[in-house]
Amino acid sequence: MNLNSEFQKALGFHRKGDLNAAGELYESLLKAAPQQASIWHLAGVVSHQNGDLEKASRQIANAVSISPEVAEYLISLGAVLKENGKFHKARKTLEKAVSLAPDDTDLINELGDLANAMGDYDPLTGRYVIGHARRDH
Repeated sequence: MNLNSEFQKALGFHRKGDLNAAGELYESLLKAAPQQASIWHLAGVVSHQNGDLEKASRQIANAVSISPEVAEYLISLGAVLKENGKFHKARKTLEKAVSLAPDDTDLINELGDLANAMGDYDPLTGRYVIGHARRDH
């Protein structure tokens, strides 16, 4: 199996919206290359898009454990955790991403959505309050 050509094929399926084909190919690639964080991440993105939040969380967490310095993986994991109602874990994950990519617009949007979901939205000022003073322990 040529990993690069198979990866490109999986990306093509993913971009075209053929999530089943992309997911199957990512899974196959992971058997051959289990230390490839980008494949774990994209497999998790497909699982997220298919609504399997638990599987997406595990897959993206694998990507993070392999490459914890990649903000994109942390942002994706935070988004999945948030959508799964795990707000405090999502916040901790997204806060780690802030140190890596403080100006990332996807991160800023996820933090805002999370603040809103947690009730940390101030409608009078129209600003999201991330609330470091209200940290959960």
